[in-house]
Amino acid sequence: MLTIGLKKTFVYTVKKENLASFVGSGDLDVLATPSLLAFMENSAKELVSEELSELDSTVGINVEMSHLAPTKLNDEVKVECELINVEGRILTFNILAYDSNNLVSKMVHKRCIVNKEKFMSKVK
Repeated sequence: MLTIGLKKTFVYTVKKENLASFVGSGDLDVLATPSLLAFMENSAKELVSEELSELDSTVGINVEMSHLAPTKLNDEVKVECELINVEGRILTFNILAYDSNNLVSKMVHKRCIVNKEKFMSKVK
């Protein structure tokens, strides 16, 4: 059951393919904002995945994110994710990300619960 206050910490390691210089979002060898966003969005998806039926999943529908500090290759990023609101099928998460030195990101993220088959029928 989806309960407000559900929370968990996830850990990701910054790999070469997560760097701004690799993904093309910048030219420096630091964690790319799109990669950080993916870490944080994946954390929200994973937080609630076990609470959904096998027929359902969630899709991201809104992000408000600040990328506050650079993170180096091979550093760990700890993502603290908390479900803060449930309104029908819309889930809202508060997400914080830390590397070994700093708070690197704050994000409020919304996801919508969807029926997998029905959702995928829209792209066929």
